[in-house]
Amino acid sequence: MLKKILLALLVLIGAGAAVFTFTNKPEPLAVNSASAQWLKTGPQEVTFFDVTLTDSTRPMQANGDFSGSEERELKTRIWMPDVLHGRAPLVIYSHGFMSDRT
Repeated sequence: MLKKILLALLVLIGAGAAVFTFTNKPEPLAVNSASAQWLKTGPQEVTFFDVTLTDSTRPMQANGDFSGSEERELKTRIWMPDVLHGRAPLVIYSHGFMSDRT
């Protein structure tokens, strides 16, 4: 009986967490906020291309469902201005957990 109660409690907690996660949308940025200013589209048109960088000097060990590999791959997206006039800044963005190059 206690196992059934604990199982039901865990299911309810999981369902509540899922509902909170999928319904708790962030508020839009205020138009004049510093973040909104940083995220504005810039004046230049841009293009991108994808490359896969390979490091064959360091093998990867097996982990969980991953069987391991003799090399490491880093799928990379490179963004650049369509037309470049003179010098331009270099920005490197290294995404973190639950993010990707796109």
